[in-house]
Order: sequence, then C-alpha cells, then structure tokens
Amino acid sequence: MVNRAASFKAYKGDAPSIFVSYAHKDWEEIYPIIEDLHEEGYHIWFDGGIDPGNEWPEEIAQALVKCSLFLVFLSTHSIASKNVINEIYFAIDEDKPFLAVHMDQTKLPIGLKLRIGASQAIMKYLMDQDSFRKVISSALESRNLKIKSVGDSNDREISGRPDESDKTGEALIRLQFEEIKKQKEEIKKQKEEISEQIIVNRVIMEAKIQESQKDYYEAVSILEEALLSRENREYYEQLAYYYELCKDMDGSIRALERAVSSRKYDYKMLYKLADMYLGRREYAKAIAYFKLAVHEPDKDYRVYYSLGKAYESVGDIQHASENYLGSLHLHPALLPAYLRLASCLARSGDEKEAILILKKGNSMIPNNYKIIDLLVDLLAKDSTSIPEAELLVETYDGSAARKSALKKYLQR
Repeated sequence: MVNRAASFKAYKGDAPSIFVSYAHKDWEEIYPIIEDLHEEGYHIWFDGGIDPGNEWPEEIAQALVKCSLFLVFLSTHSIASKNVINEIYFAIDEDKPFLAVHMDQTKLPIGLKLRIGASQAIMKYLMDQDSFRKVISSALESRNLKIKSVGDSNDREISGRPDESDKTGEALIRLQFEEIKKQKEEIKKQKEEISEQIIVNRVIMEAKIQESQKDYYEAVSILEEALLSRENREYYEQLAYYYELCKDMDGSIRALERAVSSRKYDYKMLYKLADMYLGRREYAKAIAYFKLAVHEPDKDYRVYYSLGKAYESVGDIQHASENYLGSLHLHPALLPAYLRLASCLARSGDEKEAILILKKGNSMIPNNYKIIDLLVDLLAKDSTSIPEAELLVETYDGSAARKSALKKYLQR
C-alpha cells in the first residue's frame, strides 16, 4: 500500500487523537500535511493503522469513536469515495469536532455541504503553503486541542469538544480571509512591479539604441527624463554609465550620489562611487561610501581592500590593516592585500606580525617574487633571521636575475 511510505505509524493508543479522512489518490499531497502535524506532537490516526485481517469498517469506527477531532481532506477524489463520505457522516453523527480542508475547488453535494458547514472549512487551494500552515495550526490551537510536546513522555489531556465552536468557526473564516487578502495584495504588488519593469526595460532599450549610434548625450537625456517620473536604480546606474561615455565624470558621480540619496542603489553602484572618489584622492568621501558598501549583502573582497587603501592614504594604519585583513578572509590569495597589510604592520612597528603575514602569503601564493622580496627585507633587519632569509632565497624558484638580486641584497 502507498501508506507504507509514511515515516510514522498511525496512532493506536487510548490518548486523544486526530482522525484523518482522505482519498488514497490524494496521498502524495496529503501525507506531508499530516507528517507536519505528527512532528508538532499530535496523535494522528489514518488508515495505515489498520492491521491485516481486521474488519475495515469496525476498526475505522473504533478510531472515529476514540478521536478528539475529525480532519477530512475534501477533493474531487474524496467526495467520490464512499469510504470518505461514510466517515464524514459517522463523525457528524457522533458529534465529533470537525475540520474540513478543501484541497481543490470541488463542488460538494448539497446534503454534504449543508452538514459540514462553511465555518468548519479551510480553503487550502486559495492559499500558498505558508498561509495554509498558519491557518491549520491556528484552527487546531483555537479548538483547544492541546498537543503532546515532542520528546515529552507524558501525554497531556486533549479536550473532546471545542469551546465556543461558533466563535472558533468565525475566527477561522476571518483568518483565512486575512491570509487570502494578503496573497491578493502580494499578487497585485507583483503585477505592479512587472508593469514597472516593462516600462524600465523600454526606457533602457531606447537609451541603448542611442548608445549603438554613439549618441551618448541623447541617451543621457532619455534617462534624465525618465527619472522625472520615477526614481529607479537601473536608470541611475545607466545614467552614470552614459555620463562616463560623455567624458563627464562629475555627471557620473552626481548620478550615483542621487541614487544613494534616493536609496535606489546596489553594492556595485556604491563601490563604483567610492572608487571614483578614491581615484580623485577625495579620501573622506571614498571612505564614507566604501563603509556603506561594506554593509551591503552582496559585497566582495574588493570593498575591504579599497577601503584599506583609502584609510592607508590618510595615515589610518589600524583601520587600513583591519580592512586588508577583511579582504584576505574573502580572498585568501589576494597578493596586493598581503603586501599592503605587511607594509602597514611594519610601519606600525609590528614587524614580527608582518613577517607572519608574508609567510602566510607565501604559502597561499608560492614562489611570488614580491612577497619573497619584502619578506627577505624584513628578515634581514634581524641578524638572527638572516639564515632563514638565505634559505628562502636559496629555495626561490624564480628567474635567475631576481634570485641573484636577492642574494646581492643579503650580502650587503
């Protein structure tokens, strides 16, 4: 039977339980739901609990009598199942707390619809997975179905009747209405975003057509006009790019700063803006924008390395060293970071730490002349470290000219 795929056995004890009624054709869709309920600590009975040789109707009837809640999954398949219909009527006749989950938009027979009632229904087909989980959890909790804590050996009592069932049904309807309303609002928002993106794509395409004709000023004009009606990240990004093509670097910077002030930017735009100020040696502004970029989720090693360079340019060796180290955490084979970090440490008087950094760099980037050259220079300053420097030069497997230059340096 398909029920053998279940990771847990149907509950057969005397403690309060939930009876699950469903059509076997719906098993693949139903099983994850009852598995979640089982993992939350609910006792679940489903027809996988019937022992071979037992009378099917008798054991189902016993499970129904014992259950504290009847949970039925309604679908095209289940309303065509005589077993499911019989279980529904039996549960209603026994006055069992009742909860129906509509898996699809199935038209119920009038008699069945009348007996089930709308207040005891969850319209799963109208909800996404998260909303459904929230609604069914609330439905069970609101009916005072106290669950057994997972891992707790003592079963807690579960009430056999819901308190204030009418109010419970109304609350369930309200909750579903709120969840469905949220989904509709989300769909509306997505449609609006799609519509806006179509407009954005059209504007950018017009600008690219002008770019293909090398009319960069017209491309700038198209984007500036578009920004009058809506601020958009892609507009600002392209505008900065076309100002660059116009050789107007001030215009490019202004476009990026407008994007930042309107919060229509991403990491790449922040990095570019900061890097432009770094190139202009306007270090205070470069540092400010690099620090903003550091907090972006899609940052990479470059922002730490460039921020280190900006700090080093203003003489802030401590912050420079911290950021060079940050770049190496993200890119352990970044040669310039090893060189600059070692130089900063040496300048601050921590030559031993600088040597350790260069040794790490040499292990990550073996046989690199720049690392070995600086490492030999630092080792040679301490007479006790000269043998180590000589060994480093001897094992250097680079060009003969460079190896000779290193040897001459040590001989001086």
